[in-house]
Formats: sequence, structure tokens, C-alpha cells
Amino acid sequence: MFLLGWGEKEKRLDPAYYIPSIVELEGMVRARCGNVRLNHYVKQMAGGATPKIEDSTKYATSEDGVPFVRVQNLTSEGVFDLEDVKYISYDTHKYDLKRSAFCDQDLVIKITGVGRMAIASTPPVGFCGNINQHSVKIVTGSREVSETLAAYLNLDFVEKLASRRATGGTRPALDYPALRSIPIIFDERIAKMMSDARELKEKAELKAQQLLDSIDDYLLGELGIIMPDKPADTLENRKFYRGFFEVSGNRLDPRYYTKYFISFYNALYNGRFRPETVKKISISICSGSTPRAGSDDYTDNSGIPFVRVKDLKDDTIDFSNVLFVKSDIHERSLKRSQLAEGDVLITIAGTIGLSIVVPSIIHANINQAIAKISVNKDLVNNQFLSIIINSVIGKVQTDRLSRPAVQKNLNFQEIGQILIPLPSNLSEQDIITKKVNDIKAKANQIKDNAMLEYQKSINVIENLILTDNN
Repeated sequence: MFLLGWGEKEKRLDPAYYIPSIVELEGMVRARCGNVRLNHYVKQMAGGATPKIEDSTKYATSEDGVPFVRVQNLTSEGVFDLEDVKYISYDTHKYDLKRSAFCDQDLVIKITGVGRMAIASTPPVGFCGNINQHSVKIVTGSREVSETLAAYLNLDFVEKLASRRATGGTRPALDYPALRSIPIIFDERIAKMMSDARELKEKAELKAQQLLDSIDDYLLGELGIIMPDKPADTLENRKFYRGFFEVSGNRLDPRYYTKYFISFYNALYNGRFRPETVKKISISICSGSTPRAGSDDYTDNSGIPFVRVKDLKDDTIDFSNVLFVKSDIHERSLKRSQLAEGDVLITIAGTIGLSIVVPSIIHANINQAIAKISVNKDLVNNQFLSIIINSVIGKVQTDRLSRPAVQKNLNFQEIGQILIPLPSNLSEQDIITKKVNDIKAKANQIKDNAMLEYQKSINVIENLILTDNN
């Protein structure tokens, strides 16, 4: 609780805008920067738009398209994360979204959405792309200026000032005047210091990733599987013949029968343990469904968590941004896809083949892009099954089994066909599972320590910016 004098009131009437600690913080920043605002560095500002999903001519592949950057591609470290970037056609970029096209000299800032506000990133050198309506591109006229602004805007205390200016409840947003009004302490040292801190973190993360990458080699060695070499992508290697007797089931797409996939399956059967299908070692395989958007099937966080592909992270379920459905929908319409402890989940649409084991004491449901496998615990350790699906052994199979379409997908029959090299002795499965989990735990510890050190560096930078008089 706090009191505000009438003379202290600005244009805003929402109490959160006048929280004393935020008002004090803004006063400190203004004392350092005077009247300098983000607007001072803006030569041009523009927001983007999202082409209609159903209009396939607006989108493209990575080979012939232009990167379409969304808020999830922006990071608080000031650089782009392009792992799952989408692509639009060149014509869409050049004509429909000409205004929001950006280059490597520009600054891209998140202006709408839950979570951290005003996340700012600069593109890689030589990068050109476009944005949707949840971000803006700012032309500053200099890559150095853009990098300094990005580093500054991503500081924790600046995010508080940006969030102070946001409006809206369930989906906060910064309008252009609010964004332009953010006070700027322009210090050219920030970008270099942030870059150094990020480089140290990335080195640690690389070490952690190398540990995680070693899991495949460990599994292949323990299971006695010798992976075939991937052939060079040449016209000669892409040509092959298959006899009619070799074509089975309802798969007639040529890619399914390539030399590499056939060699891989031969390697599986030549390993130490006979492979068994997921269907044979499972009690049931099913998926959920999604209630209509905007329907009254959804509710607030007093309901049942509704898990989507984006909520599966780090071998568990991230509940920070899940949707919620009403309890009666969970019990009635979505009864078959209710989750139980120990169920193995696998993503089957869009991002395919990502697997986790449902943690203990959980009441939740899944949508149609996730399959739930209830395992026969007399035959398989559920964590062992998930580990194999996530490994190169599972990834090659889900890649082969996925249907050739704009969005990759798997059906229940195809999930059931995934082969699992299976030691018949559960204790041997347990030993392999423990070893893999130990590797993951060590890698996660390295990443956690790196993040802790990175945050310490950010704190040093913030203290410098707020108190330095030179």
C-alpha cells in the first residue's frame, strides 16, 4: 500500500505505474541520462504482421525463403536464437512486409506478450529478415548503436522500466510512444561487457552440450549398434532402386526407402539386443485433442493444466505458460488423454520425436500434437524408453516414419513401429538409464553454474551503469 499525491499523478491512472520502488528507480535513471530517451536513437520504427497460415504461398523453406523472426527468436542476451525460425517467401518479404524488413544494422524489440518486456536483439552480421506484429524493428543507422541499445534494454532494471510503460492485462503491450519514452543511459562499454559475459556462458554451455552429445556414443556402444555413415548429398547417392517385394505397407514415398534408412535398420538388427516395437512393449498409445480456441472449455489456473509441445522442456513439463481446461472437460471430453505418473510422452506434430516421462503427482492433459505411451513395466523401464526415443536411434526412426508434408507428423501406427533395442534384463536397462541421467545431471550443473556467473556479470554491469559518473 502507498499514497500518491495529486500533483505526482501523470497520465496513467493504474496504481502499478506508481509503485514507489519503480518510481525511485526511474528517478535514478533519469538523473543519470537527463532527457535522453530511446526516441533519440530512432531513425525509423516499424512493426510487422503475420501472413495467414492457410496461405501457403506466403511461406517458404529455409532454402528459398526469408527468416521470419518471432518473439521466441529474441533473447535477453542480445542475439537471435534461430533454432526454430520460420521462413516467408521472398515476395512476401519484399512486397507485403516491406516496411518491417530489417538488416544486420538494425535493432529488433519485443513489444507484446507475457513474460519479459522489451527483449532486444541484433541480427547476426549479414543477416536480413522480417518480423511479425509482436516486435518492432528500429533503424538506428549503426550496428554499434544497435548493439549498445540491445545490451542496455536487456538489463533487468531497464526491463522494469519497460514493463512499467506496458498496458493490457492478459497480453501486455508497449505502444510506440511508450517504447520511445524509455530512458537511455548510453554507455558504449555495455555491449562489450555483455558480449564477454555471454562468451563465457556460451563456452560453458558448449562443454555441457558436448557431454549431452556423448550420450549417443555411450548408448550405441552399450547396445552394440554401429551407425552407418551418412552418404554425401549427391545426385548419384540420391538414386536407388527398390524391388516391389521390398515396398511394404502403405508407404510409397521414395525417401522412406533410401539407402541410409535401410542401412540403419540393418544396424539395429545387428546390435547386441533384439529390437522390439513400441507397440509390443506398450499397453496403450493415444493422444489428446484441443478444445476450440476461445471456448468456455478453458479456465484460469484453477483448472487442469493442458500441455502442448512447447511445454515439454528439459526432460519434464514446464508449467509456467500452460493453458488450463475445466475439470469436467478433463474428466469427460479428454478422459483418454489424462496423464499418469510414468507415462511416456512423444511429440507427433511439428516438432516430432521429443520425449519425456511424466513426473510424479501430476494432473494434466495433452493436445493432439503429443502422444501418450503407457508402457508395460514388466518389459521396459519407462525412462529407458524415453532415452532411446530422444537418442539418435529414435531420431533417425521418427525422421523416416514422419509423413512428407508442410508440417511433419506421426500417427499411432507409426509410433508403434519405432524399434527399441531392448535388453531383456530390466536391471541392465536400469544401469544404462542411470548412466545417462548422471551425464544429464552433470551437464545441467555446468549450465546452472554458467547461468549463475552470467547473472553476476549482469549485476556488475547494472551497478556500473547506475552509479558510474565517468
